[in-house]
Amino acid sequence: MNWRALAERVAGIPAVNTHVHARGHNGCQPMGEVMPFLKNLYVDKLLPFTDAALAALLNDQQLDDRERWGTFLHLWPFVRHTGFGEVVRRILDNWGIAGDLSERTYDEVLERLQNRSPKMSRRACADAGITHAISNIIGHSDLEWQTIEEFLSGGMTTEPGWYDLLSTVPLHTFKTHADILNMEAVSRQKIGSLSDMEKAVDDLLARAATMGIVGLKNHCAYRRGLDIGPVDRVRAERELAALLRGEEGVDTLGLSDALFHRIVQRAIDHDLPIAVHTGMLAASADPRANVALMAGVFEAYPAARFDLYHLNYPWTEDLIAVLKRFPNTWANCAWTHVVDPHGTVEFLRRAVGTIPANHIFGFGGDSYILPEPVVAHLHIARRNIAVALSGAVEVGMCSSDSCIEIARLWLHENPREFYRLPSESEGN
Repeated sequence: MNWRALAERVAGIPAVNTHVHARGHNGCQPMGEVMPFLKNLYVDKLLPFTDAALAALLNDQQLDDRERWGTFLHLWPFVRHTGFGEVVRRILDNWGIAGDLSERTYDEVLERLQNRSPKMSRRACADAGITHAISNIIGHSDLEWQTIEEFLSGGMTTEPGWYDLLSTVPLHTFKTHADILNMEAVSRQKIGSLSDMEKAVDDLLARAATMGIVGLKNHCAYRRGLDIGPVDRVRAERELAALLRGEEGVDTLGLSDALFHRIVQRAIDHDLPIAVHTGMLAASADPRANVALMAGVFEAYPAARFDLYHLNYPWTEDLIAVLKRFPNTWANCAWTHVVDPHGTVEFLRRAVGTIPANHIFGFGGDSYILPEPVVAHLHIARRNIAVALSGAVEVGMCSSDSCIEIARLWLHENPREFYRLPSESEGN
Protein backbone atom coordinates (compact mmCIF):
# COMPACT_ATOMS: atom_id res chain seq x y z
CA MET A 1 0.00 0.00 0.00
CA ASN A 2 1.25 3.48 -0.83
CA TRP A 3 2.43 5.12 2.38
CA ARG A 4 0.81 8.41 1.45
CA ALA A 5 -2.63 6.80 1.31
CA LEU A 6 -2.03 5.16 4.67
CA ALA A 7 -0.72 8.43 6.09
CA GLU A 8 -4.03 10.13 5.29
CA ARG A 9 -5.81 7.60 7.50
CA VAL A 10 -3.18 7.70 10.26
CA ALA A 11 -3.50 11.50 10.35
CA GLY A 12 -7.00 11.12 11.80
CA ILE A 13 -5.91 8.95 14.74
CA PRO A 14 -5.77 10.76 18.09
CA ALA A 15 -2.49 10.72 20.01
CA VAL A 16 -1.21 10.73 23.56
CA ASN A 17 1.85 12.91 24.03
CA THR A 18 3.74 10.51 26.28
CA HIS A 19 6.60 12.85 27.18
CA VAL A 20 6.55 16.62 27.60
CA HIS A 21 8.49 18.92 29.94
CA ALA A 22 5.74 21.47 30.53
CA ARG A 23 2.84 21.80 32.94
CA GLY A 24 0.22 22.97 30.50
CA HIS A 25 -0.56 25.49 27.83
CA ASN A 26 -0.18 28.49 30.13
CA GLY A 27 3.54 28.29 29.47
CA CYS A 28 2.90 29.35 25.89
CA GLN A 29 3.63 33.06 26.17
CA PRO A 30 4.85 35.74 23.76
CA MET A 31 8.58 35.70 23.05
CA GLY A 32 10.66 38.72 22.16
CA GLU A 33 13.58 36.88 20.55
CA VAL A 34 13.91 34.14 17.94
CA MET A 35 17.11 32.36 18.90
CA PRO A 36 15.99 31.15 22.37
CA PHE A 37 13.01 29.55 20.63
CA LEU A 38 15.27 27.78 18.13
CA LYS A 39 17.52 26.61 20.93
CA ASN A 40 14.57 24.79 22.50
CA LEU A 41 14.03 22.86 19.26
CA TYR A 42 17.30 20.94 19.88
CA VAL A 43 18.66 21.95 16.49
CA ASP A 44 21.46 23.71 18.37
CA LYS A 45 22.78 20.30 19.49
CA LEU A 46 23.88 19.60 15.91
CA LEU A 47 25.50 22.94 15.16
CA PRO A 48 28.88 22.36 16.89
CA PHE A 49 29.39 19.47 14.46
CA THR A 50 29.05 21.83 11.50
CA ASP A 51 31.35 24.67 12.53
CA ALA A 52 32.29 24.86 16.20
CA ALA A 53 33.54 28.44 16.06
CA LEU A 54 30.40 29.79 14.41
CA ALA A 55 28.17 27.71 16.66
CA ALA A 56 29.85 29.23 19.72
CA LEU A 57 28.79 32.68 18.54
CA LEU A 58 25.16 31.68 18.96
CA ASN A 59 25.70 31.84 22.74
CA ASP A 60 27.52 35.19 22.60
CA GLN A 61 25.32 37.53 24.61
CA GLN A 62 27.27 40.51 23.23
CA LEU A 63 25.49 39.89 19.92
CA ASP A 64 21.87 40.85 19.58
CA ASP A 65 19.27 38.33 18.52
CA ARG A 66 19.24 39.34 14.86
CA GLU A 67 23.02 39.04 14.65
CA ARG A 68 22.89 35.54 16.11
CA TRP A 69 20.17 34.71 13.58
CA GLY A 70 22.56 35.78 10.81
CA THR A 71 25.19 33.42 12.18
CA PHE A 72 22.65 30.63 12.38
CA LEU A 73 21.80 31.10 8.70
CA HIS A 74 25.38 30.16 7.77
CA LEU A 75 24.96 26.81 9.56
CA TRP A 76 21.35 26.09 8.60
CA PRO A 77 22.10 24.47 5.19
CA PHE A 78 24.03 21.69 6.96
CA VAL A 79 21.18 20.73 9.32
CA ARG A 80 17.94 21.65 7.56
CA HIS A 81 17.36 18.10 6.28
CA THR A 82 17.93 16.42 9.65
CA GLY A 83 14.99 15.46 11.84
CA PHE A 84 15.49 18.56 13.97
CA GLY A 85 15.69 20.65 10.83
CA GLU A 86 12.41 19.18 9.63
CA VAL A 87 10.76 20.29 12.86
CA VAL A 88 11.86 23.86 12.09
CA ARG A 89 10.62 23.63 8.52
CA ARG A 90 7.27 22.21 9.56
CA ILE A 91 6.81 24.97 12.13
CA LEU A 92 7.37 27.52 9.37
CA ASP A 93 4.87 25.69 7.20
CA ASN A 94 2.29 25.63 9.98
CA TRP A 95 2.80 29.36 10.42
CA GLY A 96 2.24 29.92 6.71
CA ILE A 97 5.80 31.16 6.15
CA ALA A 98 6.84 30.13 2.66
CA GLY A 99 10.36 29.30 1.53
CA ASP A 100 13.54 28.61 3.45
CA LEU A 101 15.07 30.57 6.30
CA SER A 102 16.59 33.92 5.34
CA GLU A 103 17.26 37.38 6.71
CA ARG A 104 13.68 38.27 5.77
CA THR A 105 12.27 35.29 7.64
CA TYR A 106 13.51 36.66 10.96
CA ASP A 107 10.81 39.33 11.13
CA GLU A 108 8.07 36.86 10.16
CA VAL A 109 9.16 34.34 12.79
CA LEU A 110 9.46 37.04 15.45
CA GLU A 111 5.94 38.24 14.68
CA ARG A 112 4.55 34.72 15.21
CA LEU A 113 6.44 34.36 18.46
CA GLN A 114 5.17 37.69 19.74
CA ASN A 115 1.59 36.49 19.22
CA ARG A 116 1.88 33.22 21.14
CA SER A 117 -0.74 32.54 23.82
CA PRO A 118 -2.18 29.67 25.90
CA LYS A 119 -5.37 29.82 23.85
CA MET A 120 -3.37 29.39 20.64
CA SER A 121 -1.52 26.43 22.14
CA ARG A 122 -4.70 24.67 23.27
CA ARG A 123 -6.26 25.10 19.87
CA ALA A 124 -3.17 23.90 17.98
CA CYS A 125 -2.81 20.74 20.10
CA ALA A 126 -6.52 19.99 19.91
CA ASP A 127 -6.49 20.45 16.14
CA ALA A 128 -3.53 18.04 15.98
CA GLY A 129 -5.59 15.40 17.80
CA ILE A 130 -3.59 15.30 21.05
CA THR A 131 -5.98 14.03 23.71
CA HIS A 132 -3.68 13.58 26.72
CA ALA A 133 -0.23 14.81 27.75
CA ILE A 134 2.09 13.16 30.26
CA SER A 135 4.20 15.83 31.91
CA ASN A 136 7.54 15.55 33.65
CA ILE A 137 8.31 18.72 35.56
CA ILE A 138 8.11 17.49 39.14
CA GLY A 139 11.60 16.64 40.32
CA HIS A 140 13.17 17.23 36.93
CA SER A 141 16.25 19.29 36.07
CA ASP A 142 17.70 22.15 38.15
CA LEU A 143 14.56 22.86 40.20
CA GLU A 144 14.02 19.26 41.25
CA TRP A 145 13.48 19.73 45.00
CA GLN A 146 11.65 23.01 44.55
CA THR A 147 9.15 21.46 42.16
CA ILE A 148 8.66 18.38 44.38
CA GLU A 149 7.92 20.56 47.39
CA GLU A 150 5.62 22.81 45.38
CA PHE A 151 3.66 19.82 44.09
CA LEU A 152 3.34 18.10 47.47
CA SER A 153 2.18 21.34 49.10
CA GLY A 154 -0.61 21.68 46.53
CA GLY A 155 1.00 24.64 44.79
CA MET A 156 0.84 23.12 41.30
CA THR A 157 -2.35 23.09 39.31
CA THR A 158 -2.96 20.47 36.66
CA GLU A 159 -4.63 21.47 33.42
CA PRO A 160 -7.38 19.21 32.07
CA GLY A 161 -5.89 16.45 29.95
CA TRP A 162 -2.47 16.70 31.63
CA TYR A 163 -1.01 14.03 33.90
CA ASP A 164 2.10 14.17 36.06
CA LEU A 165 5.13 11.96 36.50
CA LEU A 166 7.39 12.35 39.53
CA SER A 167 11.12 12.21 38.81
CA THR A 168 12.79 9.86 41.28
CA VAL A 169 16.44 10.76 40.73
CA PRO A 170 16.43 13.21 43.70
CA LEU A 171 15.10 10.36 45.86
CA HIS A 172 17.97 7.97 45.22
CA THR A 173 20.95 10.02 44.02
CA PHE A 174 22.70 11.77 46.89
CA LYS A 175 26.15 13.32 46.52
CA THR A 176 26.45 15.77 49.42
CA HIS A 177 25.12 16.45 52.89
CA ALA A 178 23.07 19.26 51.34
CA ASP A 179 21.19 16.65 49.29
CA ILE A 180 20.26 14.87 52.53
CA LEU A 181 19.05 18.15 54.02
CA ASN A 182 16.83 18.70 50.98
CA MET A 183 15.31 15.27 51.45
CA GLU A 184 14.71 15.99 55.14
CA ALA A 185 13.04 19.31 54.38
CA VAL A 186 10.66 17.95 51.76
CA SER A 187 9.92 14.64 53.50
CA ARG A 188 9.65 16.39 56.90
CA GLN A 189 11.65 13.59 58.47
CA LYS A 190 15.01 13.44 60.20
CA ILE A 191 17.41 11.08 58.44
CA GLY A 192 20.10 9.32 60.45
CA SER A 193 20.11 5.85 58.94
CA LEU A 194 19.22 3.90 55.82
CA SER A 195 15.94 2.85 57.45
CA ASP A 196 15.10 6.52 58.00
CA MET A 197 15.88 7.28 54.37
CA GLU A 198 13.73 4.39 53.17
CA LYS A 199 10.81 5.57 55.30
CA ALA A 200 11.20 9.09 53.90
CA VAL A 201 11.13 7.70 50.36
CA ASP A 202 8.10 5.54 51.17
CA ASP A 203 6.13 8.39 52.67
CA LEU A 204 7.01 10.83 49.92
CA LEU A 205 5.94 8.41 47.19
CA ALA A 206 2.72 7.62 49.06
CA ARG A 207 1.88 11.33 49.28
CA ALA A 208 2.60 11.83 45.57
CA ALA A 209 0.47 8.83 44.63
CA THR A 210 -2.41 10.18 46.72
CA MET A 211 -2.10 13.52 44.93
CA GLY A 212 -2.62 11.91 41.53
CA ILE A 213 0.67 11.25 39.78
CA VAL A 214 0.24 8.61 37.07
CA GLY A 215 3.81 7.31 37.15
CA LEU A 216 7.43 7.80 38.08
CA LYS A 217 10.25 8.99 35.85
CA ASN A 218 13.90 8.06 36.21
CA HIS A 219 16.65 9.85 34.31
CA CYS A 220 19.60 8.50 36.27
CA ALA A 221 21.23 7.77 32.90
CA TYR A 222 22.34 11.41 33.10
CA ARG A 223 23.60 11.22 36.69
CA ARG A 224 25.10 7.79 37.32
CA GLY A 225 24.18 5.52 34.42
CA LEU A 226 21.70 2.65 34.26
CA ASP A 227 23.95 0.00 35.78
CA ILE A 228 21.79 -0.51 38.88
CA GLY A 229 23.43 -3.08 41.14
CA PRO A 230 21.88 -5.38 43.78
CA VAL A 231 21.10 -4.11 47.26
CA ASP A 232 24.09 -4.05 49.62
CA ARG A 233 22.76 -2.56 52.85
CA VAL A 234 26.13 -2.51 54.59
CA ARG A 235 27.66 -0.49 51.77
CA ALA A 236 24.64 1.80 51.56
CA GLU A 237 24.74 2.50 55.32
CA ARG A 238 28.46 3.27 55.14
CA GLU A 239 28.02 5.72 52.25
CA LEU A 240 25.07 7.45 53.92
CA ALA A 241 27.03 7.82 57.16
CA ALA A 242 29.87 9.48 55.24
CA LEU A 243 27.42 11.98 53.72
CA LEU A 244 25.89 12.72 57.11
CA ARG A 245 29.40 13.49 58.41
CA GLY A 246 29.77 16.03 55.61
CA GLU A 247 32.44 14.14 53.70
CA GLU A 248 32.94 15.19 50.09
CA GLY A 249 33.61 13.09 46.99
CA VAL A 250 31.89 10.05 48.47
CA ASP A 251 31.10 7.15 46.10
CA THR A 252 27.36 6.75 46.74
CA LEU A 253 26.41 4.18 44.09
CA GLY A 254 25.61 1.60 46.77
CA LEU A 255 23.18 3.99 48.46
CA SER A 256 21.68 4.87 45.10
CA ASP A 257 21.23 1.19 44.21
CA ALA A 258 19.48 0.38 47.50
CA LEU A 259 17.08 3.31 47.22
CA PHE A 260 16.34 2.62 43.56
CA HIS A 261 15.23 -0.90 44.45
CA ARG A 262 13.08 0.55 47.22
CA ILE A 263 11.43 2.92 44.74
CA VAL A 264 10.62 0.07 42.35
CA GLN A 265 9.03 -1.89 45.18
CA ARG A 266 6.86 1.08 46.16
CA ALA A 267 5.93 1.69 42.51
CA ILE A 268 4.52 -1.85 42.41
CA ASP A 269 2.61 -1.22 45.65
CA HIS A 270 1.03 1.96 44.24
CA ASP A 271 0.50 0.51 40.75
CA LEU A 272 2.66 3.24 39.25
CA PRO A 273 4.66 2.57 36.06
CA ILE A 274 8.24 3.77 35.80
CA ALA A 275 9.39 5.72 32.76
CA VAL A 276 13.15 5.42 32.16
CA HIS A 277 15.36 7.62 30.02
CA THR A 278 17.38 5.22 27.90
CA GLY A 279 19.91 5.82 25.15
CA MET A 280 21.21 9.11 23.86
CA LEU A 281 21.89 11.87 26.39
CA ALA A 282 20.73 15.10 24.72
CA ALA A 283 23.62 15.37 22.24
CA SER A 284 25.88 12.45 23.11
CA ALA A 285 25.68 8.66 22.98
CA ASP A 286 26.94 7.58 26.40
CA PRO A 287 27.19 3.77 26.90
CA ARG A 288 26.13 4.21 30.54
CA ALA A 289 22.63 4.97 29.24
CA ASN A 290 22.18 1.62 27.47
CA VAL A 291 19.05 -0.07 28.79
CA ALA A 292 20.76 -3.48 28.61
CA LEU A 293 22.44 -2.50 31.88
CA MET A 294 19.05 -2.67 33.63
CA ALA A 295 18.35 -6.32 32.82
CA GLY A 296 18.86 -7.32 36.45
CA VAL A 297 16.18 -4.86 37.60
CA PHE A 298 13.65 -6.00 35.00
CA GLU A 299 14.25 -9.60 36.01
CA ALA A 300 14.02 -8.91 39.74
CA TYR A 301 10.67 -7.08 39.52
CA PRO A 302 8.35 -8.82 37.05
CA ALA A 303 5.34 -7.04 38.57
CA ALA A 304 6.77 -3.59 37.78
CA ARG A 305 5.99 -1.84 34.49
CA PHE A 306 8.73 0.05 32.64
CA ASP A 307 8.22 2.63 29.88
CA LEU A 308 11.56 2.75 28.06
CA TYR A 309 11.99 6.16 26.45
CA HIS A 310 13.79 6.99 23.22
CA LEU A 311 14.08 3.41 21.89
CA ASN A 312 17.45 3.17 23.66
CA TYR A 313 18.83 4.97 20.60
CA PRO A 314 21.38 4.30 19.15
CA TRP A 315 21.40 0.83 20.76
CA THR A 316 18.04 -0.28 19.39
CA GLU A 317 19.24 -3.87 18.96
CA ASP A 318 19.76 -4.06 22.72
CA LEU A 319 16.27 -2.67 23.27
CA ILE A 320 14.74 -5.35 21.06
CA ALA A 321 16.58 -7.99 23.09
CA VAL A 322 15.17 -6.49 26.31
CA LEU A 323 11.63 -6.34 24.90
CA LYS A 324 11.82 -9.95 23.78
CA ARG A 325 13.09 -11.10 27.17
CA PHE A 326 11.04 -9.08 29.67
CA PRO A 327 7.21 -8.80 29.38
CA ASN A 328 7.25 -5.90 31.85
CA THR A 329 8.93 -3.54 29.36
CA TRP A 330 7.42 -1.22 26.74
CA ALA A 331 9.20 0.74 23.97
CA ASN A 332 8.54 4.47 23.64
CA CYS A 333 9.33 6.39 20.45
CA ALA A 334 9.50 9.70 22.35
CA TRP A 335 11.97 12.04 20.64
CA THR A 336 13.31 9.41 18.23
CA HIS A 337 11.17 10.50 15.26
CA VAL A 338 13.34 13.61 15.04
CA VAL A 339 16.61 12.23 16.43
CA ASP A 340 16.70 9.56 13.71
CA PRO A 341 13.59 9.49 11.50
CA HIS A 342 14.78 6.64 9.27
CA GLY A 343 16.06 4.63 12.22
CA THR A 344 12.69 4.94 13.93
CA VAL A 345 10.90 3.76 10.79
CA GLU A 346 13.21 0.75 10.64
CA PHE A 347 12.54 -0.08 14.29
CA LEU A 348 8.78 0.12 13.74
CA ARG A 349 9.02 -2.03 10.60
CA ARG A 350 10.69 -4.71 12.69
CA ALA A 351 8.31 -4.19 15.60
CA VAL A 352 5.31 -5.20 13.51
CA GLY A 353 6.70 -8.71 13.18
CA THR A 354 8.61 -9.07 16.45
CA ILE A 355 6.93 -7.15 19.30
CA PRO A 356 3.30 -7.39 20.44
CA ALA A 357 1.37 -4.40 19.14
CA ASN A 358 0.36 -3.36 22.65
CA HIS A 359 3.97 -2.83 23.78
CA ILE A 360 4.82 0.19 21.61
CA PHE A 361 4.15 3.87 22.34
CA GLY A 362 4.34 5.79 19.08
CA PHE A 363 4.83 9.41 20.06
CA GLY A 364 6.27 11.70 22.70
CA GLY A 365 7.12 15.30 21.87
CA ASP A 366 9.86 15.71 24.53
CA SER A 367 9.74 19.49 24.45
CA TYR A 368 9.84 22.28 26.99
CA ILE A 369 7.72 24.54 24.81
CA LEU A 370 4.28 24.24 23.28
CA PRO A 371 2.72 23.93 20.83
CA GLU A 372 4.93 24.45 17.80
CA PRO A 373 7.57 21.66 18.08
CA VAL A 374 5.09 19.15 19.51
CA VAL A 375 2.62 19.56 16.64
CA ALA A 376 5.44 19.39 14.08
CA HIS A 377 6.92 16.33 15.79
CA LEU A 378 3.55 14.56 15.79
CA HIS A 379 3.19 15.15 12.05
CA ILE A 380 6.58 13.48 11.51
CA ALA A 381 5.66 10.62 13.85
CA ARG A 382 2.43 9.90 12.01
CA ARG A 383 4.26 9.90 8.69
CA ASN A 384 6.96 7.55 10.00
CA ILE A 385 4.33 5.18 11.40
CA ALA A 386 2.53 5.18 8.04
CA VAL A 387 5.78 4.46 6.18
CA ALA A 388 6.64 1.58 8.52
CA LEU A 389 3.17 0.04 8.35
CA SER A 390 2.83 0.45 4.60
CA GLY A 391 5.80 -1.87 4.23
CA ALA A 392 3.95 -4.51 6.24
CA VAL A 393 0.97 -4.19 3.90
CA GLU A 394 3.17 -4.36 0.82
CA VAL A 395 4.71 -7.69 1.79
CA GLY A 396 1.41 -9.17 2.92
CA MET A 397 2.06 -9.22 6.67
CA CYS A 398 -1.25 -7.48 7.38
CA SER A 399 -4.10 -5.60 5.74
CA SER A 400 -4.39 -1.83 5.59
CA ASP A 401 -7.26 -1.95 8.09
CA SER A 402 -5.13 -3.99 10.48
CA CYS A 403 -2.35 -1.42 10.14
CA ILE A 404 -4.72 1.35 11.13
CA GLU A 405 -5.62 -0.60 14.25
CA ILE A 406 -1.92 -1.02 15.04
CA ALA A 407 -1.33 2.70 14.53
CA ARG A 408 -4.24 3.45 16.87
CA LEU A 409 -2.69 1.23 19.52
CA TRP A 410 0.74 2.80 19.14
CA LEU A 411 -0.44 6.41 19.12
CA HIS A 412 -3.29 6.37 21.59
CA GLU A 413 -4.63 3.23 23.22
CA ASN A 414 -1.38 1.72 24.50
CA PRO A 415 -0.13 4.75 26.46
CA ARG A 416 -3.66 5.57 27.65
CA GLU A 417 -4.13 2.10 29.12
CA PHE A 418 -0.55 1.83 30.43
CA TYR A 419 -0.88 5.06 32.44
CA ARG A 420 -4.52 4.38 33.41
CA LEU A 421 -5.72 7.58 31.73
CA PRO A 422 -9.42 8.28 31.16
CA SER A 423 -10.70 7.38 27.73
CA GLU A 424 -11.49 10.99 26.89
CA SER A 425 -9.70 14.17 27.94
CA GLU A 426 -10.46 17.73 27.05
CA GLY A 427 -8.48 20.92 27.26
CA ASN A 428 -5.30 19.54 25.71
